[in-house]
Amino acid sequence: MSKEYKGWDLLKEIADGNIKEGTKFRDNYNIYILRKDGIGDELTLFNKETYETPDYSYFADNDNTFEIIEEEPEIDIQSYKELLLEPLTEEKYNNSDIYMLGTQINALIKAVKQLDNQINNK
Repeated sequence: MSKEYKGWDLLKEIADGNIKEGTKFRDNYNIYILRKDGIGDELTLFNKETYETPDYSYFADNDNTFEIIEEEPEIDIQSYKELLLEPLTEEKYNNSDIYMLGTQINALIKAVKQLDNQINNK
């Protein structure tokens, strides 16, 4: 579940160092990202689409709610191992179907790894 802040609370959390650089926020209209301003080490909110710094009075208005956009954790594709395919002894399963499914999953794992290598080597 993502965390929501009222405008003034969001600015206070940023000032107190509780929100890290690169964090993304959304309101009803825009997406913002917290970045260094390029002049010093000050963290500044930028509109993700226009790269403009918004008017801070908009954030200070407690009627506005901002939601942190949670990033998906990065998946280490190379860590996936192919399945060990052994026939199952349960009678309710059709072993040939399960074996075929495992074979298809292994083929997909190999294909994703190949694509990942191609992308990372460019």
